[in-house]
Amino acid sequence: MDALINVANRAADWSACADRLKSGLATGRWTVFALLVAGIVMTLIAGRMIGGEAERPITVIGAVSYALSGFLANRLQSAQRTTAWTRARAAAEALKRQAFVFAAGAVPYDDPATAATLLNQERERIERDADDLLMHLRPAQRPGSAPRAMLSQSEYRRLRIQAQAKAYYRPRAEEYGRTADRLRMIEFGLALAAAVIAAVGDSLQTAFRIGPETGSAAGVPTGLALILTTVASAILVHIETSRYQFLTLTYRATARRLESEDGLTPPERVAAPADWSAFVTRCEDIIACENMSWTAKWTETMYLPQPAVSLVPSPIPSSPPAPADSEAIAARSIE
Repeated sequence: MDALINVANRAADWSACADRLKSGLATGRWTVFALLVAGIVMTLIAGRMIGGEAERPITVIGAVSYALSGFLANRLQSAQRTTAWTRARAAAEALKRQAFVFAAGAVPYDDPATAATLLNQERERIERDADDLLMHLRPAQRPGSAPRAMLSQSEYRRLRIQAQAKAYYRPRAEEYGRTADRLRMIEFGLALAAAVIAAVGDSLQTAFRIGPETGSAAGVPTGLALILTTVASAILVHIETSRYQFLTLTYRATARRLESEDGLTPPERVAAPADWSAFVTRCEDIIACENMSWTAKWTETMYLPQPAVSLVPSPIPSSPPAPADSEAIAARSIE
């Protein structure tokens, strides 16, 4: 039992480590997004204020915001940070998987005489592959969700399969789906407003003209349309780099597969040790497959693309198959 408690503790430590790394990435992503939008807006406004008193400070604010967005994107959203997070999460999930298989008494932990030794060996193998991430590791403040005692068949199904599907995958899928929907609604509203303003730009230009020398006001509608269009594009980029749609789909699919496995395999059909081990393996493979799919997705290039907006004020014109085993911690080398 000491071996199981040790693995549960280490799984909690690595899970907390992954949560901290993920929080830093999320904060950086939103910060970069806000600075990028601010830089775009200020730069385009400054382009319509050539010669005005506010032109210089607005130009400086836009240039600084835009430059900071690129700098922080390279530092806070680097491939190194993303890889560290995904590998820490992979280590936590691999340890958690071994803890549940051990607690369920499934193969290869079905022999009490060798189970503890095998579990310790597996823990050592998993953590050895993550040795270069130890600088990020801190003791967890919470016990985590890995089991610390042996589980009956019904307890395994309730705590692992049903809890994973109903208390994690489905709520997270709904959360990411709602966030993506809200951002898409904002993007749609901005794009629609830009289209309307651009369509009636010629007539609005006439209304905004104060005099023949006030050319800076003549392009207000077109300038506003360009600002709205660029911000809408930045929102689309943010949605893509946040992987909201991918996570929503994969979480829902994984929850469905787990619920299907649980529903199609009544308890009386998995009472025999061999059948029980096969059932546990199928369920754990479903979870491991999802873990590796999002790991592969997140290790793709994560830099936030920078819209091509000149920082020099100028007048605006008038018109991989993923492995199934989450214990194979992805990409030891950090590029």
